[in-house]
Amino acid sequence: MRDSSAGSWTNTTSTSCTQGCTSPRRSAALARRRTRRRPKILFDIRGFFPEEYTDAGRWKQDGVVYRAVKRVERWLMREADGFVVLTEKAREILFPESRTTGRDAAGRPVEVIPCCVDLKERFDFDQDEARREMRRELGVEKRKVIVYAGSFGGWYMTDEMLGLFTAARAADPNVFALVLTQRDADKIRVQLAERGFGTGDMLVKGVPADELPRYLAAADVSISFIKNCYSKQSSSPTKLAEYLACGLPIIANRGVGDVDALIADNAVGVLIDEFTDAEYTRALADAAALDDAANRCRDTAKREFDLETVGGTRYRRVYDRMNVNGIR
Repeated sequence: MRDSSAGSWTNTTSTSCTQGCTSPRRSAALARRRTRRRPKILFDIRGFFPEEYTDAGRWKQDGVVYRAVKRVERWLMREADGFVVLTEKAREILFPESRTTGRDAAGRPVEVIPCCVDLKERFDFDQDEARREMRRELGVEKRKVIVYAGSFGGWYMTDEMLGLFTAARAADPNVFALVLTQRDADKIRVQLAERGFGTGDMLVKGVPADELPRYLAAADVSISFIKNCYSKQSSSPTKLAEYLACGLPIIANRGVGDVDALIADNAVGVLIDEFTDAEYTRALADAAALDDAANRCRDTAKREFDLETVGGTRYRRVYDRMNVNGIR
């Protein structure tokens, strides 16, 4: 929240509901009541929050919590002065008229801002040298490295990703599985071992955010399988921006946010149509055959996900269109 002599605004995100389902509405309402000016509200919709929890099986769709959060959401949709969504798919669902006008039916500005990464702070290093050093450290100089970074379970398709690792190993026993996860590391090690991976064929560990890019640089291809349910049409997985920033082509399933268009339009990976060994093998071969993939992936990260030139520029634009002064 910000209140200044030049102007005032309140930024309310949908994920704030995790701390209390009425907190966004309460903070926005209090801001309007307790200031002489009427603060403008920007509803920053970081996903279809209530539906994400029902799709993951954490809430009942007709349950008390779900209905309470939906009431908050409806209030914000009615009262907000501007909106941010993560994907073009989310824009099409919530504000279809804004695709051409940049505004909803009531004339309020709508901006699509995906989850971005700080390319200058985290990815501005000699990636070729980092790749050589990390591959030497891991002992995988002559091996194909497949990486997954992130969580398992819920929306993240554990069995299917393990299936791809298994199919890759069947096609090439020299494959190395690199799994960077903050949770369930022991469980994933056991499951990979059950699928034939020895201790020298995998690394499953959590790494600090500032070390993640150097581990990613050691890989040859990345994967991201996410349940393609209704709520995930609004999802912009940060891992995809991180993969691309490290020059990694992506193997992903269809139907998650703007991933289909991202991969197809920029030729930065392969989309799979079904979760079968044959499809995994096909995807791995197609990803390996991509021409000049590393440079194209980095260029795409810069064009689509740079924190400064994409995220910063679009946030400034939506504030300007809300007629909020003093936001730069």
